[in-house]
Amino acid sequence: LRQERSTIVSEGDVLLEKQLQFTKPRVAVTWSATPRTQVRLRIEREVGQLNFDDFVAPSSVANTGTVIAGNPNLSPQQAWVVEAAVEQRFWKSGAAILTLRHYELTDVIDRAPIFGPGGSVADAPGNIGEGTKDEVQASLSLPLDRFRIPAAQLKAQAIWRRSEVIDPLTLQPRQISGLRHMEWDLHFTQDLAKWKSSWGVDVNRGGSNANDAYGWRDRAYRLSEIETRKLDTWVTLFGEYKPKPDLSVRLELMNLTERSAQRTREVYAGPRDRSALAYTDVRDLRWGRMWNLRIRKSF
Repeated sequence: LRQERSTIVSEGDVLLEKQLQFTKPRVAVTWSATPRTQVRLRIEREVGQLNFDDFVAPSSVANTGTVIAGNPNLSPQQAWVVEAAVEQRFWKSGAAILTLRHYELTDVIDRAPIFGPGGSVADAPGNIGEGTKDEVQASLSLPLDRFRIPAAQLKAQAIWRRSEVIDPLTLQPRQISGLRHMEWDLHFTQDLAKWKSSWGVDVNRGGSNANDAYGWRDRAYRLSEIETRKLDTWVTLFGEYKPKPDLSVRLELMNLTERSAQRTREVYAGPRDRSALAYTDVRDLRWGRMWNLRIRKSF
């Protein structure tokens, strides 16, 4: 059982000070059904961290034409989480894990209309009430010796998500803004001891930006706009040579799929609960293949 307490102070255009206090109970149980099979259960109350950027208005009006405001009266999102996981170990070093999670959310942070003086309306992060989220996560570590690929290993992980909240404008169910429905990665590596080398393939790892290493898709619901973003798969082929313990040479061929990033904006003539679609803006960016050579020497 944990107790969390904090104070938030806002100065400048909005003067605000408030105390936040949360009790966070947690129960976790582990059962080793066999020496190679383990079952884990967890029930916990989680409290999210507030993002400072949500308190202030970003200067993106010139780029999108959408007025986006901050919300200094924001409260942290809370969730009761129920989790069940099964881990199965096999062969000499193989393992598979399946995890199920269910979230009962309160004070969901999403985009919401903020009404100002004189009837003005802006788009800002806000607490929009209750919601739910479900996750299924699977991971696999597979040694490949049994498939006649010596000293090789395949690792993979995937997570699927679905969510539901009530849209504060349309009062209809929808997904949570910015939630990525699926993320996955795959990593193959093989050691070639005879040549003091190794090689492998990374799929959806190590992209041009650490935050964008995965291919993903999400959607954000704003006052007069629905924005959909999609980032395609990133593939890297690499090889590494270690002639000495203190010297390594690594060559990476990155973005073999020449992935693209797409942004689609469905812009309405006014608040989207009572306005017609004005136009759709689609932007598609594509990156070419790249290579990277790294020589590392230890002293």
